[in-house]
Amino acid sequence: MIKKIILIIPPTKYSKSMEYDQYLYTPLEGITVLANILVSKFLDIEIFDCRDKKNPIEWVLSNRIPENAIFGITTFFDSFKFVSEITNHIKKTFTKSVTILGGPLATSAYKTFLNYTSSDFVILGEGEISFLSLINFLCNGSPSLPTGIAYKSNSNIYITGPTPILKNLDDIPDLDWTIYADLAKRKFSFTYLIGRGCSNKCSYCNPIFRETRAKSPQKVRRELLYLKNNYGMSSVLFNDLDLLHMEGVEDYCEIFKKLGIKWGCFARPEKLSPNLLKFVKEHNCVNIRLGVESFDQKVLDKNYRGINVEEMEETIKMVLDSGISKTTCYFLIGLPGQTDLSLDRTLMKIEKYDGIIPRPFYLIPLPSTKVYQDALKIGLINSESKYLLSLEKVRLEEKDYIPLNISQVPIPKQKKVFKDIMNIAKNRQKEVSCPITV
Repeated sequence: MIKKIILIIPPTKYSKSMEYDQYLYTPLEGITVLANILVSKFLDIEIFDCRDKKNPIEWVLSNRIPENAIFGITTFFDSFKFVSEITNHIKKTFTKSVTILGGPLATSAYKTFLNYTSSDFVILGEGEISFLSLINFLCNGSPSLPTGIAYKSNSNIYITGPTPILKNLDDIPDLDWTIYADLAKRKFSFTYLIGRGCSNKCSYCNPIFRETRAKSPQKVRRELLYLKNNYGMSSVLFNDLDLLHMEGVEDYCEIFKKLGIKWGCFARPEKLSPNLLKFVKEHNCVNIRLGVESFDQKVLDKNYRGINVEEMEETIKMVLDSGISKTTCYFLIGLPGQTDLSLDRTLMKIEKYDGIIPRPFYLIPLPSTKVYQDALKIGLINSESKYLLSLEKVRLEEKDYIPLNISQVPIPKQKKVFKDIMNIAKNRQKEVSCPITV
């Protein structure tokens, strides 16, 4: 029996001081891919995007939804409180419904979500294959649950087996944003993912996509042309973790130039060459974003960054000398091993490299990361459910709520350095002309 499928994007915090609120209406890659796959199978779906809703739960419940609908909810780092509340309302209002969770937070904390929310299933890791298989199980009575699923039965939590992943990203239907209501009327900035995966082992990150894969240049060209022709895209931020070290990057750059698209990307701050930077600049690159995190070698080593500070600084110099419009550098405040001295050293280097736009973030330990496990061991986290509830208060702003401190730097000092870096960023941003403004 075919059922209505409701896909829900939770509300989350977009920093206005760092201009991230311009992504408030940007379609999310993961849930868009899921929706496109379900539509290709002729399933009845609808997306409820709660990111701009003042009363998101009331808004969802005010829609006409069948009693036996299937709800799929993605999760951000601050989604636990919302998921807890909305799944409770869903179970009371739609008594024959099924609720499925996915996304990085639900994957990493599936036991807590199943124990403390009214959710039925959690998709672990990549969702395309497992979610569709679970829908077939629920609608058509397949003989057994697919692999890659966590669920609760008689107070026990079970996992059905390893999560299958898509080896070939070209098997995903081409991008289609028509499933988002009124999108063409809204103003937003564009992001796009060429590939998936990260093999690095940083202490503060737990990527659910470990195996690296990429769409073919042909598919990338079709999808970017679709966005340009249908939504007027003239510039885009590629959200891949390390586009410039991706195999075949030159082929992708040729596409960007032929389409006349200005673009920015992320890159590890190492092993870049002047020739590559010259090439990407000639092919419309206007912004490179480097994950620096700290200029202290001991801090980098303690957090398994696998990067040498000297090489990192040489990379920054090369990018600044390349003539690319904007060089963005990201910094984490509150890392394990960070001291007053190491934080001062980082601030001093930020002042030295006066061409970079620095972007500071407070460390937020998340389940399944090493920093989270360390916080558990030393008693900074006593209850995962209470800790995840507290993340709803995080605003990614200067006067922020910091959930815990695993560094050696007092919180007042962290906030002062954060504010100093933000002031530097605001002043430098005024002097930079770049279509990618974040």
